[in-house]
Amino acid sequence: MGQGPNLYMWLSVVFVALASLASYGAAQSAPTTDAAALLVFPFCVCEDYRCATGPYRLKYSRRTATATQVSLCFRLRNVGCDPNNVCCQLITQNLAKLEISVDKVCQSQFIRAEVNGVTRTTYFDDEFATGKIRITALNMNATRADNAEVCLIMRPTGCNTMQSLCQEHDGSCRYATFESSQHRCCPICVEALSPPPNPPP
Repeated sequence: MGQGPNLYMWLSVVFVALASLASYGAAQSAPTTDAAALLVFPFCVCEDYRCATGPYRLKYSRRTATATQVSLCFRLRNVGCDPNNVCCQLITQNLAKLEISVDKVCQSQFIRAEVNGVTRTTYFDDEFATGKIRITALNMNATRADNAEVCLIMRPTGCNTMQSLCQEHDGSCRYATFESSQHRCCPICVEALSPPPNPPP
């Protein structure tokens, strides 16, 4: 009985901490002002940053290594979105660009990006607080985008895992999809590595 107040106080502290973390994550995913948007990935002003307003999700699929390069590959999945939302409509009709938040030190290790095995126009930007890889001129509708494979080709000497390449360094990657170079819509999402399977009994 005597531990009741202490337990209540401890739970209150935990609740406040979790709420703060949730607010921080939300602020990172959806900037609330134009000025704030220019300070965080993807470092541009859009009308809508919410992940749910875009139909596409990146799912980490494989890592393939050779003596000269390492391929970090994802699959684009069309999970759908609210058809009444303007950004959902625009990006469903045309996925023009994909950007991935990465560590700036990885620029020298980056070789190219491929979509379905074809080299695409790509830029590694390092003039912002964090680096980002831009894959442009995709021009894919929902049918073409669904299940498309996106691979980042890296040198084998560094930045050759999701943990070392992506800015978060925890196995997750922050990315944004765009409907055009006009940046009207740029939903920001996070892809995380799946946890390892449980060991056999």
